[in-house]
Amino acid sequence: LVLNRLLKLGGVTFDQHVAQLVRYNHDFLIGRLTSEVLRKRFGVFSEDNNAVLTVSGRDLITGVPQRREISINLVRAAIKEPLEQCVDAIQSLMDRTPSEIRKAVRRNGIFLTGGVANLPGLELYLEEMTGIRVHTAIDPDICAVTGLKMIIESKELKKLAYSMLEENYRWMR
Repeated sequence: LVLNRLLKLGGVTFDQHVAQLVRYNHDFLIGRLTSEVLRKRFGVFSEDNNAVLTVSGRDLITGVPQRREISINLVRAAIKEPLEQCVDAIQSLMDRTPSEIRKAVRRNGIFLTGGVANLPGLELYLEEMTGIRVHTAIDPDICAVTGLKMIIESKELKKLAYSMLEENYRWMR
């Protein structure tokens, strides 16, 4: 591990931004699951700039449940800020990375993991914004758990793991 930085950004953050912008622009309240549907349906980059999706929510002026059309452009605007934070973090880490490792990262690229990695067009967006090749991990939603399972089940890799129940773990407390 050379450098790391924790960004508390994930699907929930993107969904909150979508819900807030819908509320602000349309005086229309939608839930987190509806925001998630909008985020997953619309890509960061797609050719169709006129796409809309009809969703259910509550009109904040009348208080009456309604269905309204939400455009792809609104969703893109909502997720723009969290995506810019990701790009800034990548660029900041690359600036602080030693040159020999930076060359390896530029040669091999970076990998996206987690549920947001499935966001259509995210790879292309990050590549264009950072200039670094971007790949999405296989099964990005569960790849960390799959890797941990492999470590636990492998005799060779098990040496990398430790149990919190072992005596040797106490030094970490």
